[in-house]
Amino acid sequence: MRTITTIGLDIAKSVFQAHGVDAVGQVVIRRQLKRRHVLAFFEKLPSRLIGMEACASSRHWSRELQACRTPSPSKRNSRHCAQASGRNLPREHQNPH
Repeated sequence: MRTITTIGLDIAKSVFQAHGVDAVGQVVIRRQLKRRHVLAFFEKLPSRLIGMEACASSRHWSRELQACRTPSPSKRNSRHCAQASGRNLPREHQNPH
């Protein structure tokens, strides 16, 4: 099994999306998580970089994930997160792969 090096976490009111990639950027895991299962999911995984959008609840989730002994989540604005995933952007801003 490939090792997950980075996880992108899309936080929402009740259902979160986790997207994990390996060192070369290949998708290893895509998972929908209900709010009550998020911490249990991350507790089962070894420490890794977690990226999430910068929003009101990201501070809360950053503290919770740090308590699970994960590296500090990097908070980025929603535009950067969308740009990294290539979704919801005008064609000229999308990655050409």
